[in-house]
Amino acid sequence: MALVSKSTEYFSGFDPRMIPGCILWLDGTDSATITGTTQVTQWTDKSSNAYAFTRKSTGFPNVSNMPFSDLNGLFIGSNAALANSNIPIPTDYTFFAVANRPGSNGSYGYLAKMNTAADFFGFVGVQNEQNSFATFVGTNGLWRDVASNVPKKCITELPTLIGCVLSGATLTPYWNGEPMTNKTGTATATTGMTIGDAATTTFGQPWLGIIGEVLMFSNALSSNHRQQIEGYLTWKWKLRREDPYTNWATGSSPQTFNPTSVSGIALWLDASDTSTLTLSGSNVTGWTDKSGLG
Repeated sequence: MALVSKSTEYFSGFDPRMIPGCILWLDGTDSATITGTTQVTQWTDKSSNAYAFTRKSTGFPNVSNMPFSDLNGLFIGSNAALANSNIPIPTDYTFFAVANRPGSNGSYGYLAKMNTAADFFGFVGVQNEQNSFATFVGTNGLWRDVASNVPKKCITELPTLIGCVLSGATLTPYWNGEPMTNKTGTATATTGMTIGDAATTTFGQPWLGIIGEVLMFSNALSSNHRQQIEGYLTWKWKLRREDPYTNWATGSSPQTFNPTSVSGIALWLDASDTSTLTLSGSNVTGWTDKSGLG
């Protein structure tokens, strides 16, 4: 499925808090929300809750440039996680993140983990098999996950939009706007979240990459609202488009698209094609359809 197309006119005035239920917004491009540069000690949420995610161990995240985007996020290495113990995690939620992670890391990586004793409760990140994107939900032993999201997708050096929608016992992961196979798990409301590593004191599975932005909503967003957020993040972070006609890195079109290649076209008026316009002086007296139906 294609990500929502970029629109400077629309998304330059868009604010994720316009979507109902925004409980968390960590924005790596907003330096006012980050305390420190080479040694970040706090990342402050931009939702109305203003949750402060503070350094949890001996290391420090640092402000780093996200490849291909010209925007900053936080690089979270070993022992450099950030955590907040107060944010409430509801039974239904929608989660988004823009992140990258070099494929050579070769280990589990926790992008976000709910602060519970059960290892896999509320996990979003990658598995050690080629940085395969994975999500888990439910108490340990009941989360019933497969080895990775299906179809398998990976997170590498390129900035990637990942997320999930949890509705009741159904978890739907999304990779660059593409839905994965639904998963079944047991959701329980809890409190607290760690960004960039496991929630336990042992750590050991850090993100080892850049996290540019994190958004969370206290409900299972409708398709329309979810696609609005996906479109905003795609436009902002210059993410690739999942269609064959747009080159994500350059914005160029490697293939020439023609609307007549779509079956069922009944009308195509194209003002950019002056050969279809009939003029009388500066006045247009006719406009010819290009659908082939005359």
